[in-house]
Amino acid sequence: MNKKGMSSLIATVLIIGFTIVLAVLVINFVQNIFEDRMDATGCDAAGYNICLSATNYDIVATYNATANETTTNIINMNSQAMDFAVIFYGAAGQSLLVNSSVGIVAGYTAIDVIYEGNATTVKIIPSAIGEYEDLECAAVTCDEKEVDVATV
Repeated sequence: MNKKGMSSLIATVLIIGFTIVLAVLVINFVQNIFEDRMDATGCDAAGYNICLSATNYDIVATYNATANETTTNIINMNSQAMDFAVIFYGAAGQSLLVNSSVGIVAGYTAIDVIYEGNATTVKIIPSAIGEYEDLECAAVTCDEKEVDVATV
């Protein structure tokens, strides 16, 4: 019986070819993982940089007993637009109302957020969206402020 096998030259070429293809696949996979992590880190850094400069806002919270409403006036004095979450708390510390998306444009712009009822404390949580190399970044929560409500 005359059996012929693959020549050692062809076998060597095939092994080298498979090794190169496998190496390219592994390198692309690892490179994509690192790029995704670097982009996420860049977005976080951009958001935190905005948070560092986005502390220039003021809050005035008042309760009007006649109208039975608590009004929170937020003044954005930052050079960029900001989103704020506004949480109204009652006397026992329970959350009465959460308004999670109050957008305010840049530059000494004010907005009133009204709760129909008597809140004793208002917490403001600003968030910022950074831009990093033309990526759409997720919002980063900045340091919050809490104020007591004054009765007028």
